[in-house]
Amino acid sequence: NNKPTSFSFLRADDNVTVAPLKPEHSHLVNSTWRHGGKPETEEYLNYVISTFPTACVYNKDGNPISWVLMGYHGALGIGYTLPEHRRKGYFQLASTYMIDVCLKKGYLPFLFIEAYNEASRNAHRKLGYTWEEAGKVAFIPVNRSKLS
Repeated sequence: NNKPTSFSFLRADDNVTVAPLKPEHSHLVNSTWRHGGKPETEEYLNYVISTFPTACVYNKDGNPISWVLMGYHGALGIGYTLPEHRRKGYFQLASTYMIDVCLKKGYLPFLFIEAYNEASRNAHRKLGYTWEEAGKVAFIPVNRSKLS
């Protein structure tokens, strides 16, 4: 069996801890997510955080400063680091934690990156991901007002 079963994730410094994200942080994630900001996306994020593996870097006061989620389709994503905490390695810390969780559960870590997001591509290359062009993906939500 050639498949890795764990990933040596980076260790937190004394200023932070790494643990799963909590459902009560759905509002914060919703407010920072490019596709968020709506009640239905907050409801979705609460479901995802409550149901699937997540990783969050918390500061000494227990506040989230960087996180990565797993969507219902199994892809990692919705990663974000608060602007004042960027360039400190916290996103890599959350990501390596998530990769380790996935491998220990037997999941293949994968993600989708929007074509324009070179910063995300670079961050994930540093983590060992390789870019494979696999066509285009479109997420098309149903217009609930048209349903009867």
